[in-house]
Amino acid sequence: MILATQDSSMDDWRQIDVDGLFTFRLPKDFTKRDTAVSDTPAGEYRKGSTKLVFRWRPPTPVTFQERRQKWMNDYEELVSRIRGKQANIRTYWKMTNGVRVYQAELNVGNWERGELELYMGIESTDESTLLLASQIFKSITFPTPIPERPDDSQPRGELNLTVEELR
Repeated sequence: MILATQDSSMDDWRQIDVDGLFTFRLPKDFTKRDTAVSDTPAGEYRKGSTKLVFRWRPPTPVTFQERRQKWMNDYEELVSRIRGKQANIRTYWKMTNGVRVYQAELNVGNWERGELELYMGIESTDESTLLLASQIFKSITFPTPIPERPDDSQPRGELNLTVEELR
């Protein structure tokens, strides 16, 4: 299961802020790569054979019904929460050009309905990437929403009684 803890310290990691929408932590030796221009924030970071990609509000998320494919080996999936938001995490490995590639994917939002806020995926030829993915996924934070304020045009249910009415 990818949510196992790991003893390595995150002290040498840096925080990535994605346009104020969310933040996550990443080891400092990952480098940012150029990505194609998109309507929603997206990014890619690499370190050797390890690649992390994210997309805020992906336009065409993987449909929930087709989430497990025959080519996904040792497939595991769990439902969790990240800062109160529903999160589906899946891990598996696949063969690409005769090489085993490990994959961890995070889908935050209602995946069943295709209403995703965030997709993040990490892939590598190194199996320990699954533990790294767990640490990165756990580091994600979303800004605290501004509390809703009551509409001043609506009565608030206050009692305005005079002294005479209380007698």
